Amino acid sequence: MGPVCCLRLHRRRLESEASSVSHPGLLFIASEGRQLTHSQVRRLLQKAPMHSDAETLEGGTSPQRPLVLLVEDEAPLRQMTALVLKRLGYRVQEASSGEEALDLAQASRDKIDLLITDVLMPGMSGRELAEVLQSRDAELKVLFLSGRAVGRQSVADTGTAFLQKPFTVDAVSKKIKEVLDPR
Repeated sequence: MGPVCCLRLHRRRLESEASSVSHPGLLFIASEGRQLTHSQVRRLLQKAPMHSDAETLEGGTSPQRPLVLLVEDEAPLRQMTALVLKRLGYRVQEASSGEEALDLAQASRDKIDLLITDVLMPGMSGRELAEVLQSRDAELKVLFLSGRAVGRQSVADTGTAFLQKPFTVDAVSKKIKEVLDPR
């Protein structure tokens, strides 16, 4: 099974969600119903209004939206997650590897507020990436993602936030809020 198999969604449920909530649809949910293509899912997600720079992030007071560095080696997963994060009001920089993420972080003029990274990737792991970036910025928040039990086990001792793949839009939204504002 390739990464696109993770994008199978039940059309009626997705369209129902899209018309009733501000962050539509569910990502990476397997269904026995008809399969949607990547572009069909993208169009459904785009029905939600995009936050502008002048808007606040879900009840916040600052017009400056948090910057997320998203690191995922599977392109369809990274693209869909980035789209969801943008729809939730975050600014997003995308990288396909730990090495690319380090280059982006080095070149970034803006402070990165949150690193969202897959744990298990070819080359540099998400955990190694987080350690390097946090050595440069101790305030950097981290959210690890993994679809495998071994991924969760490899970061369990760090005390860092973790989200199991597959996840819903609501789950990632709530987890990011917990990580960025751990009151």
